[in-house]
Amino acid sequence: MSVETIRAALRVFNTITFNYKQLVGEEGLNDEATGEYQIALIAILAAWVRQNRNLDLDNEIAVDISLAGLQTQLEELADESIPEAFSMGSGSAADPGQIPELGEIVNTNRHFMGGSLIPYLRQEMVLADGLTLGQLAAVRQPAWEARTSLYAGAFWTAIWVGLGVSLINRLMADNQPVRRFLDPGAEHCPTCPPKAREYASWNEMLGFTGGLPADGSDDCQSNCRCQIEVFEKGEWVNVGI
Repeated sequence: MSVETIRAALRVFNTITFNYKQLVGEEGLNDEATGEYQIALIAILAAWVRQNRNLDLDNEIAVDISLAGLQTQLEELADESIPEAFSMGSGSAADPGQIPELGEIVNTNRHFMGGSLIPYLRQEMVLADGLTLGQLAAVRQPAWEARTSLYAGAFWTAIWVGLGVSLINRLMADNQPVRRFLDPGAEHCPTCPPKAREYASWNEMLGFTGGLPADGSDDCQSNCRCQIEVFEKGEWVNVGI
């Protein structure tokens, strides 16, 4: 698998410390861990709302300072957690400064936080004439939490990219059988069912599918719940979905 193929997995994004976990062989682990990260993002937002509930939204300077603090907290969580997600997929410790693919995920996530989420929240506040943050949140907080939860996609993507890098390092991308199949409990978009079959190798699968589950290569985007297994030591092993 080429570096360009790995980078294609970066197209879509969407106060917990994760213990080191090995992805391969632990079914459902990346879904569980991504859910924990999503909860952590929402918890930071909720705590920020509580701490700033009396913030006068007509005070633009105070609003900017408060939003900058929220952005810093969210980015600090991501900077700590995304490398751990990558390590779940790769099976070894990861340093964003030494692994270009991981550094790109971290930087892209920072760009989306500062260039998308924070401007979205600021615009919500600009339109709230005469209200405090607490008053606005009483109506809008569920929407804010839903928007914030989308950024858990960076964690999910990091797991898959870590797995791809691991296969390259193990020189198995061209000769290890792989199969992709549908989650029986999920709804399926039009592009996923034709991809559910066995492949001679990881590279063959990527050549046919155009990407990995939840990386944006299917119509279901980051909501994809397809599963992948690799053939190791005489048996099929789930790689974590």
